[in-house]
Amino acid sequence: MNKYDKILIVKKLGLNTEKSILIKSSNDPLLKKFIDKLDAVSIRTLHPDDDRIKSPHYPIVAKYEVIYTVIKTLAEGFWCIIATPIDPRYACYAGCMLKENNHIHIELVHGAYTVRRVTHDGFIDEKFDYPHDEAAMQFDTRIIDMLKQVKLVPFNHCIVELSYYSTHVGYKKEHVIIWNLDDDGTGIGMKQMEKFYHV
Repeated sequence: MNKYDKILIVKKLGLNTEKSILIKSSNDPLLKKFIDKLDAVSIRTLHPDDDRIKSPHYPIVAKYEVIYTVIKTLAEGFWCIIATPIDPRYACYAGCMLKENNHIHIELVHGAYTVRRVTHDGFIDEKFDYPHDEAAMQFDTRIIDMLKQVKLVPFNHCIVELSYYSTHVGYKKEHVIIWNLDDDGTGIGMKQMEKFYHV
């Protein structure tokens, strides 16, 4: 399963994620149709053979640069996830929550960052363990709102990458958006996701 398959899982769960398409060829007619009514897009990428390979990310790409960026990125060996633009300048929190049985481990950064600030760069401003730190988390309803969304993800041993925005974002126009689901390395979460994906 790749990153885009997991976006589809988030949608199938009825949770908020980006409105996006997967582009494997610059000649795909979906690309022109998708960008026609937009002034800009966000472009996330993935390697077709191994989703764990670090891949480029372009949070905001102007319409006139989209085709060039897609052609260049495809030539570098990556597929493109083209999405309606979500500007990280309006992010309040970004990070990951690991679901493990009845426990959720939370790592977040404050401010105008993407999840990559945590997953790739290793920066963490807030760390919580739920339910142990539940009282400490009550000071910020935004973190509680993020936690509520993660609780709706039915998979165990699953890492949920998400953000909280000051504006409404994603296809459901909500403050919390889920970017990706991943396994914690045990293989348990991945098996559950694959089973759900193919139902």
